[in-house]
Amino acid sequence: MRRVQTMVAVGFGLVTSLTACSDDKVVTVVGVAPAGASVAALDNVFQTLAAAVQVGEEVVFANGGRNDHNILPSNGDTSWGVAKDDFKPGDEYRHTFSEPGTYEYYCSIHGTDKVGMTGSLTVTGESSGTATTQAAVPAPEPVVEVTAPAVVPNDDGVIDVPEEVATIQGAVDAAAPGDLVLIAPGVYHEAVNVTTDNLTIRGLDRNTVVLDGEFKLDNGVRVLGAKGVAVENMTAINYTANGFFFTKAVGYRGSYLTAYRTGDYGVYAFDSVKGQIEHIYAAGSP
Repeated sequence: MRRVQTMVAVGFGLVTSLTACSDDKVVTVVGVAPAGASVAALDNVFQTLAAAVQVGEEVVFANGGRNDHNILPSNGDTSWGVAKDDFKPGDEYRHTFSEPGTYEYYCSIHGTDKVGMTGSLTVTGESSGTATTQAAVPAPEPVVEVTAPAVVPNDDGVIDVPEEVATIQGAVDAAAPGDLVLIAPGVYHEAVNVTTDNLTIRGLDRNTVVLDGEFKLDNGVRVLGAKGVAVENMTAINYTANGFFFTKAVGYRGSYLTAYRTGDYGVYAFDSVKGQIEHIYAAGSP
């Protein structure tokens, strides 16, 4: 008999071994779409409720989940969107589009403009020339671009942090499929995004390789749509969302991970299949 599980969350207590594997995809969505909403932000997904939106019609984005979200236009447009401080559970954001077209957007906490928590809305009709929004919209949250170092790491399939590359994100960006990112003991103030397939990201010591979000960063390590990624032997603390987050991942593995004082979960897999989560300690999460 196959076990089907695509949302795995480890939030509090000690879990010695937890495995999730599946050949099918069954997505568990948390939240309730509020009445009157055009688009509902549930936990990790946007649900479009309006059958059609016309130019000049007010669009209501409602947070019906249990987590904070934000809405950022995928094309970088700053004339609409809402920051997470103004889009907590139960909040609404309203905007009227003046031009027809397809408007794509995403939540930067639970995805990027290409994968994870993304959505689109089609607006039809004639241009009105005037757009309105419920309030002044803050600029989208800055995205820190980390580029590969000038010195190319040794071509041995192992990238040492910080000996060869100063940051974990820099090493991940420089890595090719099949490489090992090996992290020396230290405290790293980073939010690491992984989109390359078949990487292993390993700390040299579970207790002294520490990612610290300082209660400012969302996720410690976030695997976005990648295949065959393993994250192992490290600790994540003080993140506002999750310590380790796998979304739309295939064949993932999280092993010998510690996470505490995180806003949502210590280790979280959503809309992900054929994965394994084992030897986890998570504490101090809601």
